[in-house]
Amino acid sequence: MEHRSTAGPRRCALLAPVLLLLAALLLAGCGSASADGSVPPGTVLDLGESAVVAAPDPSAASTTTPVLVELAVTGVRERPRTDIAALEIAAQEPDLVPYFVTVDLAGVDPSSARLAGTPLLGDVHALARGGEPSRDYLANVDVEPGPDGGFWPCDSTVPEDFDEGSTVQVCVFFLAPSGTEITEVHYMAAGTDYADRPVVWKLDTAR
Repeated sequence: MEHRSTAGPRRCALLAPVLLLLAALLLAGCGSASADGSVPPGTVLDLGESAVVAAPDPSAASTTTPVLVELAVTGVRERPRTDIAALEIAAQEPDLVPYFVTVDLAGVDPSSARLAGTPLLGDVHALARGGEPSRDYLANVDVEPGPDGGFWPCDSTVPEDFDEGSTVQVCVFFLAPSGTEITEVHYMAAGTDYADRPVVWKLDTAR
């Protein structure tokens, strides 16, 4: 007489809930995107990698209404002082040189259009090697708009026609001594969860 064991199927049935629980715990620990598709605070990326963030709505009195936009820090360059020779800050800081951080933006849904015409200046910060976040960020420079509406060749203002499907590049301007090694760029918009736990782009020099 042939006998068939039922231990295998029964064991699988008992293990299934355990495996599902382990999978849920692993996903929770991986920092998966939130319900609106934005990355969680504390996300760490390489230079050039993009992330959808929930930015504050500049048109609202409250910052609780999120604006979704895709960001990628794509470059950090030390520039000559001649780039800022026409600015008052050049005379005020004779020992510092400009650093330009370029950021690519992409509109991901209709809410992205609400960023049009607003600067990223206060949302993006640069950190040099050995610095401590929130304490040792490089000087983030705010300059008066030039004749074309911005400081050329580094303008942090999102263009007026920015909308869902748009892709643009903006630039954030910092001052530091020549030879400063910038190792991280942080997105930490005020009024968002990123203010305390920023999205961090690690530069190759930080490896």
